[in-house]
Amino acid sequence: FFEHPDISDLAFIPAMKNGQLGFNMIVGGFISSQRAAESVELGAWVPEGELVAATHAVLTTFRDYGHRGNRQKGRMMWLIEE
Repeated sequence: FFEHPDISDLAFIPAMKNGQLGFNMIVGGFISSQRAAESVELGAWVPEGELVAATHAVLTTFRDYGHRGNRQKGRMMWLIEE
C-alpha cells in the first residue's frame, strides 16, 4: 500500500480527520543487515497545509540533537532511543 514507511526516518501516512485531508507522522525507522527498527507514531495528525512546517520541526530537532558527527548513528532512531 505504501512504500515501507515503517522503515523510514520520517514518513507521512495520509489520513482524513473531520473530513479534512492530512497526514499521520511516523519517525525513526531503520533496516540493515544487522538491525531493524520500526518507526514510531508521533501521535500527531498534520493538516496538508502544515506539512512543510511539521517536517521542518522534525528535521530541526534532528539537526540540533541528533548524532550527525557519527555516521553509524546518523539516523533518527538513535535520537528516539535516547
